[in-house]
Amino acid sequence: MKRSMILAGIAVTLMGCGGGSEEASSVESVAGSFKFSADTGVYYSPDYNGVYDAEYLGEEALPCEENRTQYYETENVYVFGNPDLPDSDFETAANWVESYFQDALDVMGITKEEFYAERTHARFFARNHFLEDLVDLKDDPSSSFGEFTLPTDILETRDTEDFNFNLYEWAVTLATYTDAQTVMDTVIEEANDFDEYSSLNIDDKIYVCLHEGVNDNYWGEGTYAGIVIAAPSVNPPSDASELITHELIHTIQLVFTMDATLVQPLPRWWLEGQATYLSGMGTVAKNKHDEYDPTLVIYSFDETYVDDAYGHYALAYQYLEEANGRETLVNFMSELKALVTNIYSDENPEDIEEYLATEDYQFTNLFNATMVDMDGNPLTVEQWRNNYHSYIEDWSN
Repeated sequence: MKRSMILAGIAVTLMGCGGGSEEASSVESVAGSFKFSADTGVYYSPDYNGVYDAEYLGEEALPCEENRTQYYETENVYVFGNPDLPDSDFETAANWVESYFQDALDVMGITKEEFYAERTHARFFARNHFLEDLVDLKDDPSSSFGEFTLPTDILETRDTEDFNFNLYEWAVTLATYTDAQTVMDTVIEEANDFDEYSSLNIDDKIYVCLHEGVNDNYWGEGTYAGIVIAAPSVNPPSDASELITHELIHTIQLVFTMDATLVQPLPRWWLEGQATYLSGMGTVAKNKHDEYDPTLVIYSFDETYVDDAYGHYALAYQYLEEANGRETLVNFMSELKALVTNIYSDENPEDIEEYLATEDYQFTNLFNATMVDMDGNPLTVEQWRNNYHSYIEDWSN
């Protein structure tokens, strides 16, 4: 379990995107009001013994986790941040998200109801806590966690090498898909760290955190709860429509692909390619494909500097979408979430260097079983990586 959490930290926290330094776009204002968290029980992050859910709620989200006094609310949005920021920052951020949330849903081909049903009211943090306690049953298989006990068919494999594999598969699936209320009730009942639902519950809102950094390489980030963006008065975006939509697409990606392990199984070239292409940020010209190879970029640290890496990711994604259809690619994400990347599987590399050199094995298996090229021929990850430039060259002619 420890190794899984280490990899989760690598996979989830690398969605920060640049794009600041120009005047903010104007959008239509929506009705909203400031509220006090002490009155409503609404907070950006859980607080258990002074520790926050920082790792999964944004690289620059500490101001929203620590400033727990007030927030700004509109129909679909909560905005958190330093209360010393001007009110207009909170209002502008809410207006942006209210304006572009539906756009992000539309380009992904899902409804608001489908999005919230997939995210559920239990924070991913709660589901991961639930998972860890289920996995701990391996140390005492006859015990229980709340109402949950190991199924008979798994207990029967206790003395075999399949036991850990079977238990982990069962635990991840259960922690990912058990209804939210049961997850929260069980965690609160069984753990001493939590005493109120505000620690574990997440409302049907987009949670926006305003950070105060001025690094143009990190203007915003998508999280499972919503987005982290620069306060408009501190670092206005170059194009609010594109950037907010881009980050909201990252939010949708996390909700539709990340299970209770908190590991994001999509490689960076897909994550950024899909978000860049669908948000309208554009692609590089097809005749420039040989200037960069996006398929080699699995994590952000695989990137090498080029003028338009994101445009290359978008070109790679565009090829797959035109060959397979947008609906197929979005369905691919939901199907991927249901496939447990089992840390006890022979397909999961034990060596960390080998792990970081390849895509998630379930991503690879599903890609190989699903994708086709422009001619309708089956396409594997290996073919896609080894022959990427040939595919794009043929497509451009």
